[in-house]
Amino acid sequence: MHTAIDLHGHFGPFLALGVRMGLVGLRELGVKKGDTRLHATVVLKYVAPISCILDGVQTTTKCTVGNTRLTWKESERIGATFQLSDSRRRVTVWVNPEVLEELKHKLARKPSDKATRQLGWDIASRTDAELFLSGKESGNSYTQESEHPLRDLDIAKDRLRKSDNALVVAKHGQVLFETSASGIRGLLTALERIGKDMKNSAVADRIVGEAAAQLCAYSHVREVYAVTLSQCGKNVLENNHINHEYENLVPHILNMKKTDLCPFEKIVAGSKTPKEAYERLKEGAMTVSR
Repeated sequence: MHTAIDLHGHFGPFLALGVRMGLVGLRELGVKKGDTRLHATVVLKYVAPISCILDGVQTTTKCTVGNTRLTWKESERIGATFQLSDSRRRVTVWVNPEVLEELKHKLARKPSDKATRQLGWDIASRTDAELFLSGKESGNSYTQESEHPLRDLDIAKDRLRKSDNALVVAKHGQVLFETSASGIRGLLTALERIGKDMKNSAVADRIVGEAAAQLCAYSHVREVYAVTLSQCGKNVLENNHINHEYENLVPHILNMKKTDLCPFEKIVAGSKTPKEAYERLKEGAMTVSR
């Protein structure tokens, strides 16, 4: 760890994560640091402090941008694929989203340098099972023998496209909820039925306006796909750091007759928090007919 600190210039939780990811790659492939057959591909959002992971991986593996054995790709998820150039062996490790959520909240408080270093040592001392996806998330171990495991969002999108569903929720490689009910009621029903399991899930919805986006933010959804997304909905997703994809972007979501704004959009207008929007929608859904 001290070698990584010397290279990076300071210490924090994301540098520690990078070091630990590199160690997993070395161990799973049965190679030592500096093995010239080893290549690493890191996926992450290239912004500090998340990008500190790159220096951690570089220190542990000796795969660097300069020797062309370290590459990175932009992604909302955080993971790394390690592979050997003389064989088809490869292993991918993903950071546990629960850990990322924890770090997000702790770092949002703008801790002191001392507290940030302590958080780094806390991450460094945790087990692999705590830091990386467990068997429940990714099969038999926290690593996967594939470069790009099928994303939950891809699963949700595929089910939506091949069915009459208006909403699909996927997580851990499985569909948790699906409904043909259109409008906000589908999301509200999903929240009632699967509750906390909505957290870190992927949602595919045919129409996502501000109301649907606020519900996704309230339930801590990780990714959203919309056939049609409104600009207000897009703003909510961006403000809550929810990765999103869409086919069509429109200024507003209108009612079925296309004569006025959707009543659910009116209900959430001016909401200061996703929780406030949720409470308004839960009450308003009893009387609104879309």
